[in-house]
Amino acid sequence: MIPSGPWSIRGLRAGYGAKTAIHALDLDLPLGRTTTVVGPGGSGKTTLLWAVAGAGRPESLWLEGDFGPPIEARLVVPQKAPRCSEPGYVLGLLENLPTPSIVLLDEPFVQVPEEEHEALHRRLAELTPDRTVVCVTHNLRHSRRMSDHVVLLVEGELIESAPVDDFFERPQHPRTTDFLITGS
Repeated sequence: MIPSGPWSIRGLRAGYGAKTAIHALDLDLPLGRTTTVVGPGGSGKTTLLWAVAGAGRPESLWLEGDFGPPIEARLVVPQKAPRCSEPGYVLGLLENLPTPSIVLLDEPFVQVPEEEHEALHRRLAELTPDRTVVCVTHNLRHSRRMSDHVVLLVEGELIESAPVDDFFERPQHPRTTDFLITGS
C-alpha cells in the first residue's frame, strides 16, 4: 500500500563532482499515478530519477534536499540497462514485480523493441493506482499517452509541473510552449 498524498521533494540540489545538474528543485509527485519527466538532453531528468531511487544510484552523484514520506520498495530500470533491449525483458520485470511502491523508468520505450510498445503502455497503466510510476522520456507522444502528470526540466530547473491535459493543452510557461513545439 502506498502512502496517501504527494511524494515531496524540497530543495533538491544534485550533481556529479563539481557540476550541479539540478538547482534547488521543489516538486510534488502524485502517488498512485504516472508522472513523466521530459526535457532537452542534459536537463537533469535522469539525475532526478536517481535522486528518487535512493539506493543503487551512481557513486559520483551527490544530493542535498528533503524527500518524503518514506517509500521503502522501489524498482529502477535505468537507461541502457543490460538486457533491456531483449524482447520481453522489461515487460517481464513489470509483470513480476515483488511489491515496489514506486517504479522508476529511464527511457523505457527506447530500450524496448517497437513491437512491445503497446504492451508496455498497457502494463504501465495497470500499475496505478497501487504503485507510483515515474518515467523519463524524450518522446512526447508516449508521455501524453501514459501520463497523469508531466514535469518539464530544463538545465536543472523545474519549468512546469502539471496534470497531463493542462501540460499539453494549457501550458503556463512560455518555455513549455517552446518545448512542445520544438522538442528542445
